[in-house]
Amino acid sequence: MKSENQTGAFCTEAMKPQIILNENLPPEERYLQFGRKTEPTPEIREKAERKAREIGITPEQPITREQSIAIVRSFLEDQAEFHSLGLEETRRRLQELTPLTDKEEQEAMTPTKGTESPYQKRIKVWERKYNPASEQKARALQILKEIEKLEAVEAANAHQRTAAEINEGQLKGQEDREKVFIGCSDPALLLLSKLRCVGIPASYVQCISKEWIDQLRNMTEEAQEKELAHNYRGHVLVKVYLPNEASIWVDPMGRAIQVNDHWERFNPSQGAWERRSSSLGPYYLVREEIDSTDSAPSTPKTKKRLKNLIKTAPEAFAPYSNKVLIPPEA
Repeated sequence: MKSENQTGAFCTEAMKPQIILNENLPPEERYLQFGRKTEPTPEIREKAERKAREIGITPEQPITREQSIAIVRSFLEDQAEFHSLGLEETRRRLQELTPLTDKEEQEAMTPTKGTESPYQKRIKVWERKYNPASEQKARALQILKEIEKLEAVEAANAHQRTAAEINEGQLKGQEDREKVFIGCSDPALLLLSKLRCVGIPASYVQCISKEWIDQLRNMTEEAQEKELAHNYRGHVLVKVYLPNEASIWVDPMGRAIQVNDHWERFNPSQGAWERRSSSLGPYYLVREEIDSTDSAPSTPKTKKRLKNLIKTAPEAFAPYSNKVLIPPEA
């Protein structure tokens, strides 16, 4: 770490949240800045600094590579207390009960205009094909209602919450607090906030599925616009900058970290780290930013990069490999 502010851990005055972010700094300085989505609460800061002390990180000494990796592991272990929203699992339950073709699934998932809700539309698609017995129908309707409820929570909170709101379990539209991650953006933001509190620079990396981009290339321009407006198949990784200009990849949602030439994932049921191979990707790296403020799927910059990816064919990278290729700038 090169700047004087990075002689050790813990946030100095110069590193505290800023309204105007300096994007011209080198990565090891730029990604120490707190963006709007990663500003820590006193609780986040206190817990992060306590973990740092346990590992032996102090403000007086430079942070080593080993300490950086150890603190990332510790933060990922802590975040295992959060659970996912469960939307994809619930959709799979319905698909297992009443499998639809790709075309029918697309029809059921595409938002409609007017008063008909996606829930009502799915019932029509489902009943038109299966006309099931009453018991099976009751089970499917129950799952459809669960999906509708979870989608409402996701729509109100995805790419909207800050690290502080995530840590406190705040969900828009709900009074009850819940330790839940709404997609892969949430664990990334919380991890970034903690890392910056202890003086470790890290960035928010928006990725996009190569398979999806390949599918978009075979669509008409009108179909592409429709797909881009309603769907987004991507993932969020965190890039942690280490001393001596090195860096490692972290998958916060998967609780996985790059270790030399392989990846390891924390298994909360076993309380242990396990070696793993790739289960995601390949992906294109779309944006590297301070947080999700300017890199969410709905932002103009991200949409522009996606359209550029459709027109070009840069080599994709798998997140569980060492090869990372950034696509051409839009």
